[in-house]
Amino acid sequence: TSYGEDYAIGLSISREYTIGRIYDVIYLCRRWEGNSDAALDIEKINRNNFYKDSIRTWELQARIRMHSIDESFQRLVNEMIEKQKKDWKLAKKNYKELEQNLKKEKTLELKLGGDTKRVRFFPNPQRAISTMAQTDSQSIQERPCFLCNDNRSAEQTSLSLGHYEVCLNPYPIFRRHLTIIEEEHTPQTIKNRFEDMLFLAENMNEFLILYNGPECGASAPDHMHFQAAGKEEKIANPFGMTFISDMLSSEDSVHSHLENGFTTSIGISSPNRRGIIEMFEYLYDKIVSIYHDKEPLINVIAWYGLETVNRTGGDEIKQWNCIIFLRSKHRPECYYAQGKKGLLISPA
Repeated sequence: TSYGEDYAIGLSISREYTIGRIYDVIYLCRRWEGNSDAALDIEKINRNNFYKDSIRTWELQARIRMHSIDESFQRLVNEMIEKQKKDWKLAKKNYKELEQNLKKEKTLELKLGGDTKRVRFFPNPQRAISTMAQTDSQSIQERPCFLCNDNRSAEQTSLSLGHYEVCLNPYPIFRRHLTIIEEEHTPQTIKNRFEDMLFLAENMNEFLILYNGPECGASAPDHMHFQAAGKEEKIANPFGMTFISDMLSSEDSVHSHLENGFTTSIGISSPNRRGIIEMFEYLYDKIVSIYHDKEPLINVIAWYGLETVNRTGGDEIKQWNCIIFLRSKHRPECYYAQGKKGLLISPA
């Protein structure tokens, strides 16, 4: 136990790394002559206390910034989207064509046992550059990273949020389609990044935050990024609202559901941020063990605030939600088929 600089340093470390039980003494100090504020004059004691309080205050402020919501950020994102659609020629062209393609949308009803799913589909040739991206090691090594700032279009602007840059995706699937890019060139992985998804979902609460694994949908597996879709797309609803629910657990207000029908997916919901993080990490570790410590074939959707739950006393609080989609392969067989059997589709 420490109440001085050591305590403050411990707090700082625990902000980045989870500290569990300590099984051994990591620091031991006995008072010795001269190593006590009691022997100092009152002015020196006050200066020492002020210094220690300052360290703790800096750490507290850092933690507040970590979990604070910038209420104006969502407005800035929407303004950026509209400005980019107007000023960036490529984005203007592709979003205009997306609107035309959406008018050709059709709905297909699929049945499996007692389960029915409606699938929306529409032609979107502008998206082919992403769908057809070569993601093998050699192709990645031979091309510049198109998500790195130096290689992005000069017309593409961004907004900073934490250590991410929020950009308009110029090859859209959605009317509001964003790419959220890690500032550093670092490989795509959800390990130790799920909390980032929640941070993004909280500060961009009009959006669903999407993650594609490096081997199942990410067109840039060498550079960490998320995507985001406006909640008006309602892409989470068929999965998040109508689970064929086998309850996996219901502990500490964290609920997990398993669906094994058209998709194999796990849904997690909780009003408790820490609870949903711990459940995700628990499930992730279990899935990773199947893949022998390799990043598993998963896609993830996370969002905040579409649903509320009632607490004792009648208070309504917003809920965190996440769906993990388990994949057996990157692309379906029809993607590689020749002739009329070929169908350029890459679910992500």
